[in-house]
Amino acid sequence: MKREHIANEIEGIVILAVALILLASLVSFDSNDLPWYTSHPNVPVKNLIKISGAYVAGSLLFAVGYSAYALVLFLFFYSWNKFTLKELKFSIFKFISFGVIFCVSSSLFSMIGPQASAARFERAGLVGFFASDFFVKYFGRTGSFIILLTFGLLALILIGEFLVSPFLFKISEILKEGMVIIKKKAEGRKERVFTPKRQPKLLEE
Repeated sequence: MKREHIANEIEGIVILAVALILLASLVSFDSNDLPWYTSHPNVPVKNLIKISGAYVAGSLLFAVGYSAYALVLFLFFYSWNKFTLKELKFSIFKFISFGVIFCVSSSLFSMIGPQASAARFERAGLVGFFASDFFVKYFGRTGSFIILLTFGLLALILIGEFLVSPFLFKISEILKEGMVIIKKKAEGRKERVFTPKRQPKLLEE
């Protein structure tokens, strides 16, 4: 048991280090570091992880846009499971679901915000840009949001064994408590007794 714990600790530290390197690469990404975007790239490279970080971040942002940060979150989650000795079993369905999460989040980034092509591509990357166009063309914006959110929830269930029903029940309880508080405040305002302003006394002559 001790050896297994040590092995998990080592794996957790390595995965956490990879997550931090990837996060630093994405946060400090500068398109002028790469010859893809300019004929005069920065010398030296401004990325915190230098040329390796610039290429990794550039590739991820080009492919899936801001959804690249989902990979960082997953690595943090995976390392946490290693530190807490929780087994996270992988399967082909989980890998497919993770790909679905990338596509869904990228498409949503494309659909939310300014709709200029350059801005959409920056937020969503190549995958989200074309996937969102496909969904909007055949299902409209409202239908696309519903379909994408449905796919996203199903993928979360398969990836992290995330149960939707307890989450929805918790939200409904919070909303009910909020409605009760608002109702009590409204009733309290109605029960207040407003005393009329006292008329000023007339000066005796």
